[in-house]
Amino acid sequence: MSYRVLVEGAEALEVRGRALEELVRSDPRATVFHLPAYQRSWWRWLGEGRARVVLVERGGELLGAAYSHVARGFLRFMGGTDVTDYQWPLALAGEEEAVARALAGFFREEPCRALSLRHLDEVWARLLACCLEEVGLKARVAPDAPSPQISLEGGYAAYMDRLSSKQRHEVRRKLRRAAEGLRGLRVRLYMGEAAIPLLPTFFRLHASSYGGKGGFLLPSRRLFLGALARSLGPTFGLALLEESGEGSPVPPAVQPVSSARLGDRPSALAACLLFLWRESVLLYNSAFDRGMAHVSPGVVLVQSLLAWAAREGYRTFDFLRGGEEYKQRLGAVPRELYRVDYLAAREGP
Repeated sequence: MSYRVLVEGAEALEVRGRALEELVRSDPRATVFHLPAYQRSWWRWLGEGRARVVLVERGGELLGAAYSHVARGFLRFMGGTDVTDYQWPLALAGEEEAVARALAGFFREEPCRALSLRHLDEVWARLLACCLEEVGLKARVAPDAPSPQISLEGGYAAYMDRLSSKQRHEVRRKLRRAAEGLRGLRVRLYMGEAAIPLLPTFFRLHASSYGGKGGFLLPSRRLFLGALARSLGPTFGLALLEESGEGSPVPPAVQPVSSARLGDRPSALAACLLFLWRESVLLYNSAFDRGMAHVSPGVVLVQSLLAWAAREGYRTFDFLRGGEEYKQRLGAVPRELYRVDYLAAREGP
């Protein structure tokens, strides 16, 4: 039985939200970035151009989907290149090739100057490039920013054992220095809407970051993050490292918090935004007090979260896109991501 391709606008993220959520649940490769609630938030606050939600059906069953948009002549997957880390299509297990062929046909017919598909895993990058070539579009596959990850198999102690002697010594040295230089520590984890009153604390720390990172959180991106906290519920989290004034082990245990009040402004040493997705903790963004860099609050917070994630049964700690050196120093292993690009032939000389 042949498949049918439907191309709809941004309203499909709402109208077909339930069907898309079921597809996300059925797709073993799906990520938090594929949830229609995530895409709706992105489109509302950061989207531009013309939304093109592509649905692939067979016999009334939704086989796959791709969130895409055309802006400034470029056809891309929704989510942008700055806030969305994984952007490959959705497909039922075993239907990836059929979905890739359907998408290639859509890409060939959709008016645009260039095709730029970013942050793809290897399976989807190769499939899409092959199917594009089948319809006469010679696409280029190239490496994209890597996505370093830490395995939590065997627990936190096993993670520490897997570090090189140099890495392990460095982590322990920084934890010891924090224990000696601070008056007790605690980590609080706020989930979903409970994180919203504390987002200004994260924004304050982030704004003090060096280089371009400090100017990253424009007003629209702050509104986007607030929308994620509301729409994703307990999948979205904000972790804060604070001085407690009481003796505590380092790294300190994570304390989940179910509510917070507007106006709360804790004096945090470090903060991070994260997603809890299936068997993984995804570290989405982080910041720390630059004035306290000598006690490595960012490392302390990450180590607390690693220990907590291992105790809670998560199998992977995913640092998401970016090859920053600190991730490798903590023992993360790069996961390669790819991009697929095609430049349409121009008319005239």
